[in-house]
Amino acid sequence: MSGLQSTQAGSRGDALQKPPPVWGNVPPRNRAFTGRVQLLEDLHRRLQEGTTAVLPEALQGMGGVGKSQLAVEYVYRHLHEYQVVWWIPAEQPQQIRQFLVQLAGRLNLKVGSGEANTAVPAVIEALRIGEPFKNWLLIFDNAEDPESVREFFPTNGPGRILVTSRNSQWTSSARPLEVDVFTREESRWAIASPWWGSCTSDPL
Repeated sequence: MSGLQSTQAGSRGDALQKPPPVWGNVPPRNRAFTGRVQLLEDLHRRLQEGTTAVLPEALQGMGGVGKSQLAVEYVYRHLHEYQVVWWIPAEQPQQIRQFLVQLAGRLNLKVGSGEANTAVPAVIEALRIGEPFKNWLLIFDNAEDPESVREFFPTNGPGRILVTSRNSQWTSSARPLEVDVFTREESRWAIASPWWGSCTSDPL
């Protein structure tokens, strides 16, 4: 068995792990996922660095290369390392507010009737101070406009932020990790996968 095959087989051992106490909106895992070993390792190392400062990691690349699929795979491989994992579609600010209001409810924050004007600041502050959970991961998926997304980031908190985007402007406010097309070996194993024909494509 090649190193790539072994890595793919070994990564499925986490399939029976329970999600963290607060888990929301994460897309289903793509069982046809293959390759991207170095990218996954680099992303994990970066997200584990430091203890307090929130410096977003940005999976950046052109459309169709699999940024969202990479983020999903990372989440499922490392879900046991977080207390909160919350996936936020970030194309529009209103979408972000909607999903943060949902998170306020899951965190049992005392906010008025789920109103965004009170719930969103309450969530950001709760994450910033690490109450009730310190070890959190927010994924802002398809975050194309840095200016309209950054306002929703907790600052100097104990958690982590992951962004997926086609917009190279994130390089000025996040640590970019370039996602490119598959290598030849990764493409060969992806096409050979028995799930390949039924796999839905990554919208990014």
